[in-house]
Amino acid sequence: MNRVKSVLAVALALVGIPAASQAGRAIAPEDAPKAWVVYAEAATRAVAGWLSSDAPQAVEVRALLDRNRPAADKAPPAPIEVRVWVGKDGLVTRAELPQLADEQAGHALKALIIGRALGRPPKGMRQPMRLGLGFPPEEASKSP
Repeated sequence: MNRVKSVLAVALALVGIPAASQAGRAIAPEDAPKAWVVYAEAATRAVAGWLSSDAPQAVEVRALLDRNRPAADKAPPAPIEVRVWVGKDGLVTRAELPQLADEQAGHALKALIIGRALGRPPKGMRQPMRLGLGFPPEEASKSP
């Protein structure tokens, strides 16, 4: 199965969760207003689409992350938490992620996300949203 089409359909398994801007604590989805959760879920699907596309930046991000993938017999790496800020105009204005083993992958991932349109966030939605990006092993490595 083509990795480009399959990987990120599952890749963003964690729902985007708005983080409290003042206290620095995350808000659990069950405690957030429904509009925030719906928006975060849509944002998660959008970012998954960007990452699974055939666009050169998306292909580069996947290739860079694959370089540091553990051996096929080990568990896949933990999801990468990306914090995303969206402006009133609906464009991603900022993205932060933990330091990755491959610094170039982090820069490429940010470049893929920043400036893209997610739609206007709900009124009063706290930011940043936290999106969990999971990158399952390539389908080809699962074949006998």
